[in-house]
Amino acid sequence: MHKRDNTLFSTLTYRLPDRFPVVASLEMRMEQAGRYLRIPHVHNVLEVGYCHEGRGTFSIADKMFPFRAGDVVVINQHEPHYAANGLGVTSLWSWIFFDAPKLLAARGVSPAILDTNRFCGGAFQNVLGADKCPGVTSTVKLVIEELKGRRAGHEDAVRGMILSLLVQLQRLDGLAGAPGAAGAGREFMQRLEPAIRIIQSRCSERVSVGELARACAMSPTYLGRSFRRMFGRSPYQYLQQYRLSMAASELEATDWTVEAVAEKYGFPTLSCFVRAFKKMHGVPPRRWARGSRAPRAAKSDSSGLPSLS
Repeated sequence: MHKRDNTLFSTLTYRLPDRFPVVASLEMRMEQAGRYLRIPHVHNVLEVGYCHEGRGTFSIADKMFPFRAGDVVVINQHEPHYAANGLGVTSLWSWIFFDAPKLLAARGVSPAILDTNRFCGGAFQNVLGADKCPGVTSTVKLVIEELKGRRAGHEDAVRGMILSLLVQLQRLDGLAGAPGAAGAGREFMQRLEPAIRIIQSRCSERVSVGELARACAMSPTYLGRSFRRMFGRSPYQYLQQYRLSMAASELEATDWTVEAVAEKYGFPTLSCFVRAFKKMHGVPPRRWARGSRAPRAAKSDSSGLPSLS
């Protein structure tokens, strides 16, 4: 189905059938250290995922999004990305990969609808929930059911549903005018991958910049410069955002108290957690826990978290 480069940073090349260029991996259980889940990668076709169970965080280019059950993720070929489950959580996903022009161009669909290059960039909301985009999530669920059941006429049904999905995605706010330089940081993503792994596995602990730099065989100064080029923030700011994104996912999907989540993700005091959470997500954690979700991934700096020493 695909070929994977034997490197820490993966490029997944999907060879899709010419007649029906759609492949799917349905209801895959992604463990805490799943095969691809925590490895930065890009691929050559559009990827659409549906989260059946679990919660965690997606890092897509320089953006970070919490995800939970019922969310859809849309990622094109220009943005390096990886996902991490919440601490102690296993997630269940279905993944659909397709080549839109090959699938639909012969049926007279407008090239503008088939242009998936626009599904990227700083303002594009890659993770879509049923609360904000019910049409997108319901359409993806129908595609999954058709691919799973493979009943008579399922290929034509999937073509129609994918066309509907593309129209809905093209109507979203924040579409890029062109791919831009979203894929320009692949070399940096590969070199920073050891530091990313440490941050993921020890996000509730103190982690020093020196330790991250040694893991990447860089000086602390060059590590900071590389993080800013790849993610638009320092290693410390990246760790802050990662913790807060994980905390937001935990508050959405569990009945844990705000105090328990703050402690779980290493915040020294509740007030410190509340200040940082509100700065990143725009609402206090208690309101977020009652169902409020941020309109887009936060890209601003946060303060008041356990520091990189």
